[in-house]
Amino acid sequence: MDTFKQYILQVEMGGDVNAGFIGRRNGNYDDRMARRKLTPILYDADRLLRRRDKLQSDELKIQAQKLLDKFVSGYESLGDEATDLKGKIADRYTKIKQLLKSQNVTGA
Repeated sequence: MDTFKQYILQVEMGGDVNAGFIGRRNGNYDDRMARRKLTPILYDADRLLRRRDKLQSDELKIQAQKLLDKFVSGYESLGDEATDLKGKIADRYTKIKQLLKSQNVTGA
């Protein structure tokens, strides 16, 4: 085991925790696995941003909040390294947050 974090995740937490996208062959970060898991969330965010005018305010807020939660868990599971995927997640997160902020202003 290389790091204390790996030790905690594998030994103390039973190893069943999804702590990143680690390939089975070499034990390193697998970008393809991460993209396969997180691309649908990015797609859902783009779809929500495109359809924001067609949804009711309450439904828009609920869907946006669910996406924000998924973004946070997905971002944390990518580990500490800066990747292109993390940049895309951060960009969509910011856009969804701005959408929620604009809904609160217009809805009030």
